[in-house]
Amino acid sequence: GGKSRAPANEVAKLKKSCASITDLKIRGRDILGRLPEVNLTTLTCAQEVARKCHPVLLSSRTPFRLCCRPEENVSNMSVPAEAKKSKSPKPMIWNEEKDELLCREIFAVDVFSGTKRSTVARGAKWEKVAENLNKQQDVFFKVDKRAVRDRYNNLSRELRKKIKNEEKASGIETEMTNLENALEDLIEREDAAESENRAVDDQKKQDRENAADMRNRAMESLGQTKKRKESDDIENEGRKLKKRSNGNATVAYLREKNERLQEFRKEELEVKRMQLEKEENFMKVMMSQQQQQQKQMQEFQAMMNMQVRQQSDLMLALVTKLIDKH
Repeated sequence: GGKSRAPANEVAKLKKSCASITDLKIRGRDILGRLPEVNLTTLTCAQEVARKCHPVLLSSRTPFRLCCRPEENVSNMSVPAEAKKSKSPKPMIWNEEKDELLCREIFAVDVFSGTKRSTVARGAKWEKVAENLNKQQDVFFKVDKRAVRDRYNNLSRELRKKIKNEEKASGIETEMTNLENALEDLIEREDAAESENRAVDDQKKQDRENAADMRNRAMESLGQTKKRKESDDIENEGRKLKKRSNGNATVAYLREKNERLQEFRKEELEVKRMQLEKEENFMKVMMSQQQQQQKQMQEFQAMMNMQVRQQSDLMLALVTKLIDKH
């Protein structure tokens, strides 16, 4: 009856007086809180206001307290027990033992050789290092490739800074720990790999430039070839003029070159003279040895002739005695 029309009238007034949806939400909640009784008409009016205030589907069987103060019912919602018990895992803390194991795995996987910085191949090797560390039984590890890479970069950066400061301060190398020695070896490997990669990249760049130059020359027309040759001739003439203008430097250079050439020739003649002396001495020694051998051969031959003569005389004397007896 009259009581049920009062909320409907207030809702109609509320629609007209509210300038925006925000005002409707705020004032609609106050209207719902001051409704005198709950019946079908009241719930219908409440449903119309609540649809404007909250995106919730209401029906005639929905309890009035759920549409009246929805923000008050949030605290009554039950939280699952698993959510209450779940806690974030403790972060892994690095120490010297773990750093040494990290360096050992980097040595074993050989992260730097054959790979470049920020490439898929380098990332795969860091991933392998992380997997090997996570498989450790004695020491707890929970790392990924980014964690191990960042840890090594921090350690190497600190060691580089320490070595640089020590060189500036005293120039005397201090005693290093096992971890620092391992890190120093890894830094040397990393620098060598980076230098090799830069050399390869420079060579590839030079090859590309040479190939592009050859291709451009092959594609240029006859007129362009003539223009290029003329420009090259002009550049060469300019270089010759520059050389002529610097005549004093050229004369000094030629004089120095001539002096060096003379010194070189003197040294060369001295070396040849020493070689000739050695060869002459060697020939003298060889002649002396040959003469000694000839003398020994002559003495041996004379001795053999004497023995043969003595044997002949003995045989002749023996034959003579035999003849006399008969």
